[in-house]
Amino acid sequence: MIEDFTNSDCEIEYEFTDIALSVDCFATACTGQKYAIEVKDRDIPIEKYSTYLLEMRKYNALMAAHNDSGYTPLYRCYFQDGVLTWDVSKIDITNRVEELKCTQTTVDYGHKVVKKLIMLKKEEAIDKKRGGKHNC
Repeated sequence: MIEDFTNSDCEIEYEFTDIALSVDCFATACTGQKYAIEVKDRDIPIEKYSTYLLEMRKYNALMAAHNDSGYTPLYRCYFQDGVLTWDVSKIDITNRVEELKCTQTTVDYGHKVVKKLIMLKKEEAIDKKRGGKHNC
């Protein structure tokens, strides 16, 4: 999942969390670098929108892992034709939070709630891959 941008040939150990939590997994490279990762699988082309959504509660959970335990907080989005990864600790979210009506959860398409979302830009991604569908 993250081997392609850690600049390391070593093995990465993953610890996956409960699906209901705001961080999908924690990873540690043999170099000692630690990552907190939120993963999204978007069934759309990578260029469909000019911005990409990250829920504020997920941003807060990633930043808590960063501030409390030194994890690099990553948001990784898989698209039909590529992958984008952001280090959210490097993104200034000032004036970038919007409230939008969205589905409550990924699996609950019928129930909509208002969520605070951060609009991310493609050029802010630390890793950009093009090509066929990528899987984690």
